[in-house]
Amino acid sequence: QMIMGGRDELSDHDQVPEASDDQWQSFTYLTVDKAELYRAIVELFAAAKSEFVLHLRPAEIHAQLKSRGVHVELAELEAALDQLEAWGNLQSYQDNADAATLREFYRKKLLFQFSARGEAAHAATLAFEQRLEEQAKLDARALERIAETAAQLGRLAAERQPDGGVVLTTLRNICQDADDLT
Repeated sequence: QMIMGGRDELSDHDQVPEASDDQWQSFTYLTVDKAELYRAIVELFAAAKSEFVLHLRPAEIHAQLKSRGVHVELAELEAALDQLEAWGNLQSYQDNADAATLREFYRKKLLFQFSARGEAAHAATLAFEQRLEEQAKLDARALERIAETAAQLGRLAAERQPDGGVVLTTLRNICQDADDLT
């Protein structure tokens, strides 16, 4: 940004695109009432894609969810798939592979696959969870170091003539670990 005449001005190539709510809808599945079901479906698609399975039929999804311990009625699953598609996590395509008659050809049968936005939202969610887990591990290690250093400080305090340099270093270590926690 350049400041001219008391106003912030952006050049044409520095314009920040406005974030539309639609860009973030792919994360909606994480916070709604049926988040566990939506998350299980998204995890299923991620696992399928890692095995190079790009398209899944609702019946396949239903069977795989059931084998993972997620029990849902087929109608509820189809509604969840439609909702994930509306949020941009999935894409659907007409599935006419098994159509033997004209009537079957025109009946609504869909194949679903991960959308680019859905994959990105899933990857970001996994990265977020991993970062939180790493932070918790780091915090636990820092607390252990503080406890060990405090015990060392207690031993130094019990000495008649503690080494001032060692006491100072020990106190600095405790302060550094406490700062790292905050």
